[in-house]
Amino acid sequence: MVNAELWAFVPVITAIIAVFRLRDVIASLLIGVVTGVFIHTLILKTGLLGFLNLFFVSIFNSAERNIPLITFMLILGAIVSVITLSGGHFAYGRWVEKKLKTLRGVSLATVALGIFIFIDDYFSCLLTGAVMGPTADRYKMSREKLAYFIDSTAAPVCILAPVSSWTMIITQTVENAGIENGLLTFIRSIPYNFYAIFALLFTIYIAVSRKDFSYMRRYEEGILSDTEGTRNLLRQDGRRDLWRQDRRRDDRKNSTVIDLVLPNITAVILILLSIAWLGGLFGPENVTLVEAYTRADTTLAINFGCFGAFLVCFLLYVPRRLLTVRQFFEGAVEGMKSMFTAVLILTLAWTLSTITTTYLGAETYVELFMGNVRDSVNLPFLPVVVFLLSAGVSFGLGSWGAFMITIPFIAIIARATDPSIFCLLLAATLGGAVFGDHSSPITDTTILASISSRCDHIGHVKTQLPYTLLILFGSAGAFMVSGFLRRPGEASPPVLALSYLICASLIAGVLLVIYRLEKGTGNGRR
Repeated sequence: MVNAELWAFVPVITAIIAVFRLRDVIASLLIGVVTGVFIHTLILKTGLLGFLNLFFVSIFNSAERNIPLITFMLILGAIVSVITLSGGHFAYGRWVEKKLKTLRGVSLATVALGIFIFIDDYFSCLLTGAVMGPTADRYKMSREKLAYFIDSTAAPVCILAPVSSWTMIITQTVENAGIENGLLTFIRSIPYNFYAIFALLFTIYIAVSRKDFSYMRRYEEGILSDTEGTRNLLRQDGRRDLWRQDRRRDDRKNSTVIDLVLPNITAVILILLSIAWLGGLFGPENVTLVEAYTRADTTLAINFGCFGAFLVCFLLYVPRRLLTVRQFFEGAVEGMKSMFTAVLILTLAWTLSTITTTYLGAETYVELFMGNVRDSVNLPFLPVVVFLLSAGVSFGLGSWGAFMITIPFIAIIARATDPSIFCLLLAATLGGAVFGDHSSPITDTTILASISSRCDHIGHVKTQLPYTLLILFGSAGAFMVSGFLRRPGEASPPVLALSYLICASLIAGVLLVIYRLEKGTGNGRR
């Protein structure tokens, strides 16, 4: 008889292989979904009718469950479009050119914007790409480099922020696993999240030093050697590109930086206030700020904030005649249309995850595997084993799928051995989950970073993967040190400091070897 749990990973593996072979993420995800439905049909022997029913029902259900996220993407597409039509992007570009004279400055500005938008990784990916895309084109930054900056300041920042869409889910999952005060536990785990911390630090290092290597170096040098490189890349994208929408507005002098900055700041402030409001902070109940942020529907709050920013755009542009009412709403509709490809890709990714976990039993297999890990792995090895296991699971099932499956098991392990180790194991779980989200060609933020930067998806994956694997290697060393040197019942600052030192040393050592092998890593631009 076919073991459904073992077969559960075939669709994911098929989709990943197809992505690299076909270089078409939609076709590859569709192949993965069809493969999963076909396997389920063979196991249950439901025939053609069962195949068609599961195929369409799984897609419909995935879209229905994620309607708030789809709505958010449509609203954000509308905002990006009307800001572009108003000339706000070009005003920002003029300001950047005056203040930031080098590509290094533009790179740091991109990283800083990604860090500032810590509320949600989707929001960060889409907004950072829309804002910094035109400026990156002017300074001839490759789109793959832009995608790396976008991706590396999305999930790694959200997982380190005490308040984000990730924080609420993690907190609830921790408390459901029987751990009291999930938010405080999560905050205590942040210093041990070596992968997220060093992924962010390494992004800043690349932005400042501009010493790229492997595929990223080749892409950057390819842009440098071709004065028409940016135009060629633009021509490769047949879709309507919001970066270049109505270029004549570049000459519109009455548009200002405020036309770009104010809607974005409004969105962030309204999202934070909406989270507090939906969590009951302003209600009759005596709710603390921490409880309010734990109880709130973060996705709904993000929709509230983005819709408020959309209204601000209307009040900012129409009365000043930057746009007529007709131009404003036509632009908004065009922006929503431009998000269709992103929505389709994410819907297929969600469907593939649902078929893998719910219908083919991947969760069951991972749970059994985690049970074996708990019984057979020595306590000092657990942090690094959990980290690598979470990284592997998230590569196929996504970050949220990885930590929602793994957290209940590390809670059991901690209660059975040493409760104080839970924070370290939680950090290992979350760090590994971010690696998968940061690296896999079929996870949502990797896909969104490619879409937002308008670059070839496989180009983004190929250029980013050597960087993420380097951070994975250093982080594994740090978790190894933390697991062996920590004392039961206490968190030791010296051990944490030594772990940071080991991680940094491993990364620096490998970098020196790579630079020596590649000879002349500098891109030649400053």
